[in-house]
Amino acid sequence: MKHDKNFYLLALLTFVSIVSLIVGFVSNWVFNAQLWIGLSLLISCFIAYYKFFQRFKTLLGIILILGVLTGIQFVPFQFSIQLGFIKFEVVPTIFLVLFLFLNRGRVVDILQDWFKTPTEEIEKRSLSKYESFKKDFQNLSDQEIEHRLNQHLVPEARKALIEIKEVRNS
Repeated sequence: MKHDKNFYLLALLTFVSIVSLIVGFVSNWVFNAQLWIGLSLLISCFIAYYKFFQRFKTLLGIILILGVLTGIQFVPFQFSIQLGFIKFEVVPTIFLVLFLFLNRGRVVDILQDWFKTPTEEIEKRSLSKYESFKKDFQNLSDQEIEHRLNQHLVPEARKALIEIKEVRNS
């Protein structure tokens, strides 16, 4: 079975977690519930990769975001940066940045879907522009209409001029 790059990212994060766990056991560190939850979620990511591949990337992304926001841990120590009131864990942040880079095409598609203006709104704006141009151009002479039609115009203005010209010629 050929693995994708996200699988290797998960494997690397798991390797970092295991190495830090070994260091923690040797040094007699106390592990908190956030670490155990994080490790359990890493294991569930491996299961998702093999059983529910379509949900694997979503689960990995959510787990990494939780790690960045200190909801869970992947290593038994805290190495964080605080910006204002928000605290970011460095290790999960590095992995989240790598995850976003590996999935940049899909991330861009999701962001465009979130910020895209609905089709109905675009059509409503276009119709409003068209009506405004039609009102503004109504008093132009035939020569002025021809002159403007030879210029570079937005589609709504061109449509309004053509309609005015057709109404006058019929």
